[in-house]
Amino acid sequence: MRLGGAVDLRTTVGSVELPNPVLTASGTAGHGAELAGYLDLARLGAIVVKSLAAEPWPGNPPPRVHQTPAGMLNSVGLQGTGVAAWLVDELPRLEERGARVVASIWGRRVEDYERAARLLRGAPGVVAVEVNVSCPNLEDRSRMFAHSASATSDAVAAAAAADLPRWVKLSPNTPDLVEIAGAALEAGAEALVLVNTVLGLAVDIRHRTYRLGSGPRGGGLSGPAIRPVAVRAVHDCRAAFPEAGIVGVGGVARGVDAVELLMAGADAVEVGTATFLNPRAPAKVLAELTAWCRRNRVGDVRSIVGVVHGPAYPAPDDTLAGTEGYEGGERRGRERRQGDRRRSVPRGAIHNVPPGGETRDAEDHADGASLLGVLAGGAEEPEARDLAQAMLAVIERRADQQAEQVAKLVEVATLVGQSVPPRVGEESGGDRVETEEDNDDND
Repeated sequence: MRLGGAVDLRTTVGSVELPNPVLTASGTAGHGAELAGYLDLARLGAIVVKSLAAEPWPGNPPPRVHQTPAGMLNSVGLQGTGVAAWLVDELPRLEERGARVVASIWGRRVEDYERAARLLRGAPGVVAVEVNVSCPNLEDRSRMFAHSASATSDAVAAAAAADLPRWVKLSPNTPDLVEIAGAALEAGAEALVLVNTVLGLAVDIRHRTYRLGSGPRGGGLSGPAIRPVAVRAVHDCRAAFPEAGIVGVGGVARGVDAVELLMAGADAVEVGTATFLNPRAPAKVLAELTAWCRRNRVGDVRSIVGVVHGPAYPAPDDTLAGTEGYEGGERRGRERRQGDRRRSVPRGAIHNVPPGGETRDAEDHADGASLLGVLAGGAEEPEARDLAQAMLAVIERRADQQAEQVAKLVEVATLVGQSVPPRVGEESGGDRVETEEDNDDND
């Protein structure tokens, strides 16, 4: 593709076709259209709602949330009004906004999953059901469904009552994740959602007690701290199940976080804890993912799915035409069947780009082409806003770099005894000059 060109963001999770691979994560976007005031819900791949039981559930006592250095602990306890009330009170608001909805369900017994799933049958706008098995199984001494292959299999099988594609959200808190994932797929799951929160606990050292109302049971850790855990889970399950649908979730706050999970093998990603800091986070991740693809000549986002699982392959652009092993601009890769479609799953390092980022020249050319496109009247194009935001980010980053360079030059010039012009906010004699920013009360 040409630099700055359109990017095909379409993806498929199992049999579910989505316009792009960025979704919200269950439990972080509410039961309905709570984020509608911050972003266009229809522009996201899908909205995954908070997990619902067949009946209303009060959840855990407060405090329910505690901030950590790289995320948060939560012990909300799956509070909800139940599927029946959600269908009446919340789903219509999502349908009005054109959102594709993934309904998440949970239960304490296998029959609870069946009842919740049956209530979802025929629900308008619901494209899939996510089976959240990170729940205590009362029929197995309250052991988590997600920690047992047989219990997970039973819950997934029961969710067939919804007559919808089934995704299963698995826990990382088990050494048998791949085995349990296999059991879920055999029971009828089309996709694996990896991963749920990591078990954690926090102590209030001032009051000498637990931080969360759940007490010694602790809570689930989410946010950037668990992203490597999610990447590992996605990677291992993609290696074990090359034809399964996979959704990566855990610490996704930037476009590059999404890229990492896609390269590990995810077909789509979910943005969760980041929305507590910035309700526009899902849209931000989508815009940054699109900009990254443009800069790195990725014309089809599906081309980077699972690239770490094999040897390097040529870049899909004309710059390598005529070189050994390159034929007609076509990339080599293995084709894998998923549902009724075929897609290329290339292997290895992508497009001769070094690990961790794009080349300097590629970024320079991409930024220039995109910016010129916007300035030349591209503001009427659907993705012009995303381009403009990406360009502003680049300009701000370069301004920071230039400021650092100026500071170094000032330091060097001072050491050799040369006079230098005053910096903003200083007089030539070094005395502080008050600026407007100094009068702000913001910390």
